[in-house]
Amino acid sequence: MTTVDDDSRWGIGGRAGMPLRRAALTLAMVLVAGCATSEAPPLRYHALRLDRPQATPATPAPPRAAPGPGAFAGAWQLVAPVRLPDYLDRDVMWVPGEGGALVPLDGHRWAEPLRTAVPRLLAHDLGDWRGDGAVWGGAVPAGVEVGRQLRLELLEFGATPDGKEVALRAKWAMVDPHGADAPVLGEVRVMAPVASRSAGGLVDAHRLALWRLAERVAQSAAGSR
Repeated sequence: MTTVDDDSRWGIGGRAGMPLRRAALTLAMVLVAGCATSEAPPLRYHALRLDRPQATPATPAPPRAAPGPGAFAGAWQLVAPVRLPDYLDRDVMWVPGEGGALVPLDGHRWAEPLRTAVPRLLAHDLGDWRGDGAVWGGAVPAGVEVGRQLRLELLEFGATPDGKEVALRAKWAMVDPHGADAPVLGEVRVMAPVASRSAGGLVDAHRLALWRLAERVAQSAAGSR
């Protein structure tokens, strides 16, 4: 009984099939090499930095109150988490597409989740407006008296359909933690121009929008000290 290599059924078995096997291996190596050279470029990650946006007539540099006796009295506490729409709770950088659609900006991602970056930056910016030690995000150090708690919900945060601006709409409530005063409620929408059609321009516009939100909330809630 003669034993036949199963591969001979396809014309590549035995010694006669060795050239075909070599050819198939060579083709596979070429295809693998081709896939390697056609890989997408590496992702670029972008962070919303603490640095204040460059001062313009629309974004004045606020005066910082000098700390002194009782500087921590009546501090604001930004209560975490700041609520975000579900589509923002990911690392995708969204840009407007056709027909009002949102599409991911190819090759670019947020380095830090917005659910973390937004409250961190807002607490920092509100502190610029109110002064050192006057605003805290999250837990408050022992010995600091909290006069008001700020609760925020972002309703919208992203590029407008024409891609020329970033729109940020938010609801906020300033609450007396002791329950002595009624909450002060507000809703605000701010716009920030996208200086260039690039990922960097989009990031800068998001940062400026957050700064302007802090400005508006600080001014509107100035009576809630």
